[in-house]
Amino acid sequence: MRRLTSQPHPNICDGQFLCDLHAAFNAHLPEAHLFTHTGIGFTHFPVKPGQLRDVDVSVDGRSLHGPHCRDLPELLSSFAQAYAPQQWHGDDRLIAMAASHNRLTWLHPFRDGNGRVARLFSGPYLAASGIDQSTLWSLSRGLSRHKKQYMFELWTTDSPDEEGRHYFNEDLLIDF
Repeated sequence: MRRLTSQPHPNICDGQFLCDLHAAFNAHLPEAHLFTHTGIGFTHFPVKPGQLRDVDVSVDGRSLHGPHCRDLPELLSSFAQAYAPQQWHGDDRLIAMAASHNRLTWLHPFRDGNGRVARLFSGPYLAASGIDQSTLWSLSRGLSRHKKQYMFELWTTDSPDEEGRHYFNEDLLIDF
């Protein structure tokens, strides 16, 4: 994990980097935790560390979350292009990091562990942007202090359509 988050990568928004980060995180979990979980416990569905999800998911048990799994490769390619840290300068780097964090949680590319990966991803994103390269400050730790507020803010960022579904809003791709 440390190698992934401490060494430069050509584009940390690249789908392969995200898959590697997911695999590295899950490599340190007990086997029992390598199954998706719900509010009442673990399921019999394997997480499949480092692999994009191959099923559609529901975080709340009622509605689909994120795009259909078949759309993930194309959307992750767009994500990598839109949020590559090297293209942002000044304060725009912080805005790009926050927007990419939000988009990654919405894309929900893995069966489980998406929030953890998004929080882990934000640290290297800041470092790749030339911000906090010492990694003394942990965005993940800061967000975990107010988890309910963090989750609420993520959920409310994308407005649902008339039928209550949340979709990727192309207008929220950074366009300065």
